[in-house]
Amino acid sequence: MEEEQAEIIRRDLEAISTERDPENEAHLLELCVEAEVAALEVEELVTTLSADVRAHDTAQEAADGAEAADGAEAADGAEAVAESAPDAVPDAAEVAALSDRLEAIQSGALVRARQANGEAAPAREWRASVLDKLWSTEDGPHVLQPWRTRDFALERAGGLVAAADAVYDVSARMHASLQQGDSRLAAAEAALPSLAERIEELALAAAAAPRLLALRALTEEEEEAVDAALAGGDSDEMLVDWNNQPVTRGDMSTLQPRAWLNDEVKPLLTSSPFKSPSPLTHPLYPTTL
Repeated sequence: MEEEQAEIIRRDLEAISTERDPENEAHLLELCVEAEVAALEVEELVTTLSADVRAHDTAQEAADGAEAADGAEAADGAEAVAESAPDAVPDAAEVAALSDRLEAIQSGALVRARQANGEAAPAREWRASVLDKLWSTEDGPHVLQPWRTRDFALERAGGLVAAADAVYDVSARMHASLQQGDSRLAAAEAALPSLAERIEELALAAAAAPRLLALRALTEEEEEAVDAALAGGDSDEMLVDWNNQPVTRGDMSTLQPRAWLNDEVKPLLTSSPFKSPSPLTHPLYPTTL
């Protein structure tokens, strides 16, 4: 009986030892590591994107809390919260950047990770074949534990034990790398649908938000020009030509507080601010008016 068991163990160890191909092992292990690194890249990108999306959610929650605050004391606290989150309404450009990053993950890093995972398939098959030879035969499980304790088998196996151990160690490293990569990739992919949904919600909120034109502060010279234009004088005096539209001192006077806007000045307020006016030569009115 011992002779038969010894022969079975020797035969299996020999079969495992024939798998010992350092060049092939190194290549397969490299594929496993590449798959793990690619999955880690996806994980980091998704984690960073998730944090940035949550920052928008936190800002919105702070703004909602400030709006719902009631009473003077509560209002003071809400004001402090609101100040910590001044950008509660999503900025369209920021949301577009989030969307671009999501697209880059889906079409770039995620694709590379899946490709690396596919290239590591030979390593999975190789490991499976090694485990099959280590742990089972037609007669059922008998390798690893038995040949660790059966001296009669080890004596006949000779150097095959060390070779089998080496094959198993490489196989174990491959398995650990592939397992970590798989778990990272699965978790990152699972987070993408909710991220995409939230970014879409932010985009809709940004599109629905009122558009406010942010104006820079006037320089001292520009303030003087405005004061001069709003000062009293001949109402028919033309101060500047704005896109072939003459602007008179009378037009400017309608911009005073509680004054009625006339029909001539309304187009000036709705025309593009990015077109430069053609100023008249006048000592009081510089080109910045």
